[in-house]
Amino acid sequence: MADLHILIWALSLLFCMAMGFVILLWCRSWRREEHEVTERSLETLSREISRLAVAVDGMDETAASLLSADEQLSEDIERLRDQVRLLRSATSSSSRQRPAPSAESPDEPETEQPAPPLEAPEPTAGEPHPETGGGHPPQDRFEEARRLLRQGSSELDVARELQMGAAEVRMIARMLDRPAETGGSPQ
Repeated sequence: MADLHILIWALSLLFCMAMGFVILLWCRSWRREEHEVTERSLETLSREISRLAVAVDGMDETAASLLSADEQLSEDIERLRDQVRLLRSATSSSSRQRPAPSAESPDEPETEQPAPPLEAPEPTAGEPHPETGGGHPPQDRFEEARRLLRQGSSELDVARELQMGAAEVRMIARMLDRPAETGGSPQ
């Protein structure tokens, strides 16, 4: 009877040890799954961080382009103000040089001659354009930049040739690439 009692205790002990071993294996597999899920989450997170870094770089480039464009606009506004001052001083000096109206016909009302339209003189071939400082009017420069980029010129070469900022040329290049990405046709 003692042998039977020892056998029951031994089987119970083996059963408990087997259950403990099964529980340990289950815990280990559960931790492995948890580790794999964590690894996948980290990979996804690192990909998203990379995408955000690219987006931030793009925003930095855009900010630099906007700053360059702002500086260019400020310079253009100053040039326009200088030209307006010159035109005003030229028109005021020319109005002082006009002869006084004759007193021959006092009954006739004086008619003022319309002032000539204020237009900037067209630059000659060797002169820089007054608005841009380059040899091309602004709209022509952008069209020329588009044409050169489509022909495969580098952004820096286009910027040097047309005397434009590198950021402006980069922005034009992005605008040319964007319709191709979205399925539209470049203009």
